[in-house]
Amino acid sequence: MNISSIMLLKMLKDGTTTDLKGIMKIMGIGKTQFYDSVNELIKQDYIDKIDSKITFKENPKSIVLRDVASTYNIEILLNDSTEIVFSNLIEPVTIEEIQHFTNLSRPTIERSISELQSIGSIRKETV
Repeated sequence: MNISSIMLLKMLKDGTTTDLKGIMKIMGIGKTQFYDSVNELIKQDYIDKIDSKITFKENPKSIVLRDVASTYNIEILLNDSTEIVFSNLIEPVTIEEIQHFTNLSRPTIERSISELQSIGSIRKETV
């Protein structure tokens, strides 16, 4: 996920405003970049856009995000491949299983795991 989309989610979570123009102004980004982020988040099933307002969807994915964002740094959780790895960690799995589910390279998975461990959202167990 790109940084503009992550910023938008953080602002919604913090309750800054739900007005599209107000959020775009606070974020300090152009209209095209802003609406690209809004459309990406709608496509990923995080938000709804109704008229000139955006809100979190009331679905498990958005609810978990709001809960997790209260404890962990979502800039790390949702950044690129880390988001993919994190979403595949519902139960303990091996790196090889993550590779199978995501088609990500082992170094990418290991970097993502290291980032998730650094913020305390997961722990790596050795067997």
